[in-house]
Amino acid sequence: MSKPSSEELEDIEAFYGDKAYKSKEVDELLEKNEIENEICLKETQKMTKDERAAQREIEKPKHKIRAKVEHSFARLKANEISYQ
Repeated sequence: MSKPSSEELEDIEAFYGDKAYKSKEVDELLEKNEIENEICLKETQKMTKDERAAQREIEKPKHKIRAKVEHSFARLKANEISYQ
């Protein structure tokens, strides 16, 4: 995957993504281009039960958006398979 140009990023206000997109490089790119970082955070085994609960509560709006997108793609994929 190549890095996007500044022109490709100029109209983007926020970036939503799965926790697989979370990296220092992506965080820096978003910050440099003043794009709101809405990438889901990863839970770690080092977190306490309370820390996990707090993070899940904070992340809930992101997960709701992601779920809607994932369900839409699942429906498209299911329709594609049924037409083949």
